[in-house]
Amino acid sequence: AEFMENIIQESIIRNLPQFDPNTKYWLVRGEGGIFYDDFLINNYIAIGWNEISAEEVDQNVWNSDTIRAKLISENGLAFNSKNKRKMGSAAKQMIKFQNDIRPGHIILVPSQNSERFSVGEVVGEVYSEEKEEKLLACPYVKRRKIKWIGKFNRFKADPLLQKVVYAAHTVSDITQ
Repeated sequence: AEFMENIIQESIIRNLPQFDPNTKYWLVRGEGGIFYDDFLINNYIAIGWNEISAEEVDQNVWNSDTIRAKLISENGLAFNSKNKRKMGSAAKQMIKFQNDIRPGHIILVPSQNSERFSVGEVVGEVYSEEKEEKLLACPYVKRRKIKWIGKFNRFKADPLLQKVVYAAHTVSDITQ
């Protein structure tokens, strides 16, 4: 009986998903979970601020001030400290999405009210979605392909994860 137990345990361990311990983990929100279903159905994640192209993010990766200034200007906002802070945060989120997240990293996406979470692996670089029919459910053009691995309910999550989810930005490094 003990021999059979050991074989069963070894089989379970062998079939568990294996992740590189150096893998980074990210939380990516889709407008408060509004785009959650579209992300899952069409195997992608996306980030807003379409007025800034992926190429502009690449050109200004070391200077988020340029992106921030364009966001303020394009949106007709006053150049005050509140808008500078808000648009500066948006610029940093785009830079993280495009340059810090890499293929092989693991993404966690919450549904509306963070009731459910989907987990996926990044399988591609940032691309710009040009097809209008693919922008109907989610209008964000800056996207990344995702291979979904699984889902879980908020109430089955580690309590530490729940704290991170409520404090997180659009794109947050949750590797810890």
